Order: sequence, then C-alpha cells, then structure tokens
Amino acid sequence: NLTDTMLRCPFEEACEGVTEGEIASFPKGKCAHGYRGNLCADCIDGWYHTFQYACGECPHVGVNVVILVVMLLLLGFYIYSLVRSCLTRGGKSVIGVYLRILMNYLQLVILSSALDLNWPQEVRDLFAGQQRIGSLSEQVFSIDCMLDSDSERIHFQKTIGIGLLPVILGVVISIIWVLNYLLGRTSKFEAINRGFGTWLIAFYLAHPSVTSYMLSLFSCREIDGDKAYMNNDLEIECWTSDHLKWVFSVGFPGLIIWSISLPLATLIFLKFHAGQLREVKARFRFGYLLRGYREEKYYWEFVILYRKVLVAAAAIFLYRVDRIIQALIVFIILFASIIIQHMNMPYNSAKLNEMENRSLLVSFVTIYCGMYYLTNSVDTTPRAILFCLILLSNLYFLIYWLQAMRVYLSEFLSANHPRSYKLLSCLLVREKSKQRYQQVVPADVKQCGVNEEKAKSVVEPFSSPSPSSSGRRLFIKKDGSKKQFKKQSSKGSS
Repeated sequence: NLTDTMLRCPFEEACEGVTEGEIASFPKGKCAHGYRGNLCADCIDGWYHTFQYACGECPHVGVNVVILVVMLLLLGFYIYSLVRSCLTRGGKSVIGVYLRILMNYLQLVILSSALDLNWPQEVRDLFAGQQRIGSLSEQVFSIDCMLDSDSERIHFQKTIGIGLLPVILGVVISIIWVLNYLLGRTSKFEAINRGFGTWLIAFYLAHPSVTSYMLSLFSCREIDGDKAYMNNDLEIECWTSDHLKWVFSVGFPGLIIWSISLPLATLIFLKFHAGQLREVKARFRFGYLLRGYREEKYYWEFVILYRKVLVAAAAIFLYRVDRIIQALIVFIILFASIIIQHMNMPYNSAKLNEMENRSLLVSFVTIYCGMYYLTNSVDTTPRAILFCLILLSNLYFLIYWLQAMRVYLSEFLSANHPRSYKLLSCLLVREKSKQRYQQVVPADVKQCGVNEEKAKSVVEPFSSPSPSSSGRRLFIKKDGSKKQFKKQSSKGSS
C-alpha cells in the first residue's frame, strides 16, 4: 500500500529518507538512530524526548536520580525564597517580585517555543536550557527514562502525574507546615495561612505545565487519511475508546478544576475582599499574587496567567490550522500584552514596570525572528543572524535582571541590615586594596570602624612606593583622583 501523500517529519533530523530500492523495506520512510514510529516522532527504548520530538539517550539511573534530587532542592529553595519575601506581615522586600517576573518570562518563552516554527537546533538547545529552569514539567529531568512504557503510553502516565501535581504539592506542603507548628517554630495561625499561601505559590508555578498537558489531550492531527493522532505522541490514535478514557477522566477535570475554576475563584475572592487585602491574613495567603502591584491592580497576576493560557492554547490548537496563522496569533497576543502593560503600569515601582516591559519585548522579538524560519528562502547566513538576535535578546534580559537584582540587594542590605552591609563593604575595600595595591583612604577606615593604625599595617605591604616615585607615595581619593605626598621622617606624618 503506497501513497502519493508526503508528510514532513516534525523533527527533520529524525528522518533519513529512503532510496527507490528501500521503499519496500521502509514504506513509511527510514528513521535515524534513536527514532521510530509515525513520522519518526517516537523514541526507541532507552531514549527519551529532550525537546518536543527530539530524542536523546537516557542517562545512567544514578545520574538521573542525582539530577532529580538537585532540581527538587533548587525548587524547594526557590519556593522558600518566595515564601520569605512575599508571605510576610509587612515589609517592602520585592525579591519575590523579581523572581516572579523572571519565572513569568521563562514560562512565556517556553510556551512560545512549543510553536512549530522550524526552530534550528541551536534555538531548540537555548529553549531546552530555559525550560529546565522555568518549568515543572518533564524537562526538569529525564522522567521518561524512569517510567514503564510497557504498561501504558508514557505521555498518559505523565499527564495523570501532572494532573495530580497540585494535590501532591498540597500534601507535601501541609506536612512541612504541620511539622513547623508541632516543633514550635510557628503559630497555628501562621501555619494555616502561610501554608495555604505556600501551596498557592507552588500551584501558580505549575499552572502553565498543568494547563499545557490537559490541553494536549485534545490536540490531534491527521496522518493517514481519516486517522488522527495526538500531537504530543503520534503513536496515540485520537478519539478511540482508550484516548477518550483519558480525555474524560483527566483532561476535562484538570482543565475545569485547575486551569479555569481555581484561578477564577481566587480572583473573585480577591475582588469581593479588596478592602481587606492589607490584613495579615490576606498577606499570608495571597502575598505572592499581590506583592509588587498597586492596590487597584490586585488582579494583574491573573492577566499574566491567562496570557500564558492563551499562548498555550494557540500553540496546541492552531497547529492543525496553519503554522503561519499560529505564529501570527501568538505575535498579536504578545503585542497586545505590551500595549496593555504600558497603558496600565500595574507595578508600584518604575523599575518593576520597566523589567516587565523588557521581558515582554524579548518574547516578542523571539517570536518575530522565529516566523522567518517558516520561509524556505532563508539560507544559512540569515538563519545565523536570526539565531544571534534571539540569543542576544534573551541574554540581554537575563543580564539586565541580574544587574537589577544586584543593585536592589545592595540597597536592601544597606537600608535594612546596615551592620552586615558595612562589614561586607569593608571586606570588599580590603580585598580591592590588596589586588590593586592601593591604600585604604582614612574615610573608609573610619566608616568601617577599624583602627587606623591596624588598617595601615594590613595594606602597608601593598602600598610601598616604587623606585621611580623618589620617596613619594600614591593615595587614591574617594572621587577617584590621585595625589602624591612626599614621604616624611618617622617623627612626622605622611
């Protein structure tokens, strides 16, 4: 049974093609090593999906477990940092807001990368690295390698795991806060309300992954005439009894409960209790959603949330319509988001608004450049230029974010922990004196509270005059200017 219909492999490197003499042996085409199945989109045993339809060899079990443990520890520390920063009685710390903006940016880039825009391997590697940081999905580690593919398709197993993730997170977080209460580290009031707030943080971090997996059960494409297969697993035929079982038992409940109802219920609750959001109970429970925004923009985190839902839906459902239309819809969503953000300026700080604007702009540039990959007229040189634009724009935002975080941490320590900041400054001054052979100016010595004679003894070996200075010594003033003083006798002062 031969056909004149030729279909493009979703991952071109997976398909090797066949010669005329190989058609009888490979009627559906020949897959590269590590690939198999319809359109060579499935991985062989011992391999796993590294990025969409791309496959890679499974790491050693021990290495995989170590990666899992490290990622869980990093995730736990990240959530702990958000709890410490956001779920407080008061305070002006916006570290959690900085982290939230970074995570929203990473998640939006990840959702945009799901568009089928013929991304080159270099861009896919860039997205894969960002996905490991910004997602709670299977890309965090090689979960495919730890599941049994003989009992059920791996995609179904991961979907039910993602669907149960909010419940699992709730159980783990409840145990942690109950233990804190039993050990006397917190009150019952804080354990209940901050426990709920901690779960809310974890839930909204996982929300894009949960929504994408629930939507993926409804996304199908035709391959062989009247048969349709799931986009995320082209070995699963759609609308069969087995597929419908997962759609009605996992897909619909997950979308209704996690993706729609819970965020909507939270938003309605905040709207009807808008006048009580300054209370301690509200700060403990909803601090993650409210911190950093102006009071009248308490709902803005939900604007960002449903922006990500729209991008995920476009990436999944518009695949079968047309890839150019799909990319244009996401392009319009991001453009509208930039306009809406600029018109509302929802954050209570100009720096935070600027950071959000730049994160949206980088996502916009990424999709704009990606649209050019859809044309066949783009050869090697333009593709390299487009990759450089995508790479540099994303690096620009990450460097900008790191610099903003460094400046804020410096100002925060100076205002709230002056003694620690002064000690740190003194250590840096001393280290710079050693490295640059400069003498500590008296103003720095007095500010640090260090004995002047002791400080001189520390830096004296690093500030000896050069032979060409004719007995003169170089001092560096605080304004950066230099001045030489003639060395006097031991009875005088220099």
